[in-house]
Amino acid sequence: MLAEPELTRHCHQWPVPVNQTCGVIRPRHALLGLAALGLGGALALAIPGAVDSPDVTQQPDADLATELAMVDEEIPTFVPPPPTQVVSGMMGELTIDVEGLLTVTGRTEIDGAPANTPLSIWVDNAPVETAPVPLADPLPPAEPAEGSTSDEEADPAAAADAAAPTPTTEVVVPVAGEFKTAIQLREGPQEVCVIAENSAGPDGLLGCERVMFRAQLLDGKMIISDYGSGATPRLGVAGEGTPMEAAERVAQRAREWEEATGIPTIPAFDYIQTVAQASPGSDGDYSAHTSREDLDEYLEAIRSVDGLLILDFQPGGSRFMKQVSQYEEYLRQPDVGLALDTEWRMPWGVAPATIIGYADASEINEVGEYLATIVAENDLPQKPFVIHQFTRRMVRNRDAIIARPELATIFHIDGHGTKTLKKGVYKSLLPSEEFFTGFKLFFDEDTGLMTPLEVRDELARIPAMISYQ
Repeated sequence: MLAEPELTRHCHQWPVPVNQTCGVIRPRHALLGLAALGLGGALALAIPGAVDSPDVTQQPDADLATELAMVDEEIPTFVPPPPTQVVSGMMGELTIDVEGLLTVTGRTEIDGAPANTPLSIWVDNAPVETAPVPLADPLPPAEPAEGSTSDEEADPAAAADAAAPTPTTEVVVPVAGEFKTAIQLREGPQEVCVIAENSAGPDGLLGCERVMFRAQLLDGKMIISDYGSGATPRLGVAGEGTPMEAAERVAQRAREWEEATGIPTIPAFDYIQTVAQASPGSDGDYSAHTSREDLDEYLEAIRSVDGLLILDFQPGGSRFMKQVSQYEEYLRQPDVGLALDTEWRMPWGVAPATIIGYADASEINEVGEYLATIVAENDLPQKPFVIHQFTRRMVRNRDAIIARPELATIFHIDGHGTKTLKKGVYKSLLPSEEFFTGFKLFFDEDTGLMTPLEVRDELARIPAMISYQ
């Protein structure tokens, strides 16, 4: 009998004999297996063995060094603070020249001892460029002794050496801590602070001071004005037409002067606010105030051409100060100046035009001080202060009149007639150089109206103000 072939079957892909049974994994067997695995892991954690415990002795030296370094970094190292120093001192004298150059002096100290430190100057909370100034003023060059030129005449080389420029600055030994420096100011009020810089501690504030620089109103410029009032055109050309027409007319005249002479000009009204009159009036002073409504219109008009309004007073028997003080609200404005018409300052009870009026220097100084105080207290630019005159006796004690930095004081030399007469009167009444001059031109009364070039070139001094009437 033949043997049956041996059959095979696959249990989980492995061939086994048919007469063997495939192992069956029952669910409870699986659970028991998982439990055993978990128990083994727990024992491994509880009982460290060779596998769980790192063998420190077998780790590379580099890894150990890294770990030690990480521990060292966590421990802060004490670094002593840098040494500090105290910088102090004081700001000394401040001076401003006519060009606006501010010179500052003072001293600095370090830890209470005189020492030089870097300085910075701040103007209105912003640093500005500084320039050091020598602590000593230049000495005048030495004058040669009398009779000492014979050697130079004999020796041309010696003469050439003598003609060569020689240093004129005094040699000064620097004093520790002393400084003198300068800055350029802008026009107007500003706060100046001086700071001593400190690289080893807080900077030292040496002081702050509020200063005011007023540029010269007439520095190379000329006022071209029309004389008159809104009250009536009979007082002068400024009263002809409307205020705006008058402003446009004087602005055009100023442009023509500038083109002809090459001198920058400022248009203006020499505006008569109080007018001398034939009758004494209710107060007996032979002077009347013109309308403030007209004044406001003329001020607005001249501002439209960037000009000035100069309030002109003809007080009659009153004092200048009594009338001027009534217009302080106008004088507090930056583009309003003041003129005193001394021809119409009469002794009490005397009618204008019966004599030529006059004013004493004391009365003019009273008004000048009042106007300068307004300028100073309100941080205003320099104002024109005009004093009309065409004879010597019209301004008594003229040498006693004070020139004030807040004012451009102008002796306005009036009078009509021929060109020769007008030029002669002008020359005879010239003031000292600290004052400016003015000159009046009359359309009707002058014999031959002088041209801008004739005024510039033929007068003894170029006027700073021209008025037309």
